[in-house]
Amino acid sequence: MPKISIILAVYNVEPYLRRCLDSLANQTMKDLEFICVDDCSTDKSLEILKEYEVKDTRFKIITSQVNGGAAVARNKGLDVAQGEYLSFVDPDDALEESFCEKLYSIAEKTHADIVKGSIKTFNLDGKIQISNLNKSIRKNKYAFINRWTTAIYKRSIVVENNIRFPEECRKGQDVVFLNRVLLKSKTIELVDDVYYLNYKRKGSLNAAIIPIESIKSAIKAVKLRYDDLNNSNLYEEDKKSYAYAYSKRMKMLFNTFYQNNTKEAQELCANAIIDDYFYCKAMDELDNVFLYPPLCKVIKEKDIKQLIKIMSKYKNANELYKINNKIKSKLKLFSIDTSVKNRKTHKIITFLGLKFKFKIKEGNNA
Repeated sequence: MPKISIILAVYNVEPYLRRCLDSLANQTMKDLEFICVDDCSTDKSLEILKEYEVKDTRFKIITSQVNGGAAVARNKGLDVAQGEYLSFVDPDDALEESFCEKLYSIAEKTHADIVKGSIKTFNLDGKIQISNLNKSIRKNKYAFINRWTTAIYKRSIVVENNIRFPEECRKGQDVVFLNRVLLKSKTIELVDDVYYLNYKRKGSLNAAIIPIESIKSAIKAVKLRYDDLNNSNLYEEDKKSYAYAYSKRMKMLFNTFYQNNTKEAQELCANAIIDDYFYCKAMDELDNVFLYPPLCKVIKEKDIKQLIKIMSKYKNANELYKINNKIKSKLKLFSIDTSVKNRKTHKIITFLGLKFKFKIKEGNNA
């Protein structure tokens, strides 16, 4: 039995495929299997895969008869995987040579359900970025909302809970899978000094403008994640973590809003934001951790036109987040808290970020 099964969904990635396959073949850990599912490529991707299959018996090739998308291809890989742990690589990306060895060494010591590394992104402008998502996950594991290829997952968790990629979603199916594994996992270990290598390219699924069908698919994927949250025991066990997880997963809707600026796409996203906000079981808790606090009012009023108008003022979701939270901070510079316990006898006034508690004299209505 291999220690790790690495699954690749391959479709028309001829210019990048050798880089990816070389990074697998050259892993310092050797007890691996590489399951490559060709999803009816029309270029030379399948020919390249067969070359590696001949040179290295760890490569196993599955060919699809119909192009079904990444979710279908990955599920075919899950069906034949034998490894103790599972990992996934996009065929236009690569792994650092020590990726598998470092993550598995931690898994072997801790028996963790998930062991996660970091990501190094090579942008089109030549700049290199390193993800700091692990820092947030250390505070709350439900911050693990994306970067799913940076981790290895205990296969028994996937098999015993019948976790699959949702085949009805062409976009967002990967984060649905991640969410489902995360909800069933008890332990997660984080490793900062090993990298999944992500290469941005033109024409990829992460392109700036995505078609309307992908918008619909992304919205459906978010709804599936909420269904999984609501059907889990997380709300009953820990309302704060439930609300935090819910808020973090709403981020995908805000990102999607900026990926297609047509009226139809923006209305779809705005409607989804409002619907999903009210789908939350713990709305009071959600307000406390909501990523875009000044938008709560228009969302609660279900004012789609105003929501679109406000969001359209910003270039992307990150800018929306930064500016909205600056507004939130300014609002906190001066306020009077009327919701505190014993508010008839005390008031809390915030001034320049400092909180002062004042005792109210009897008969003083000021």
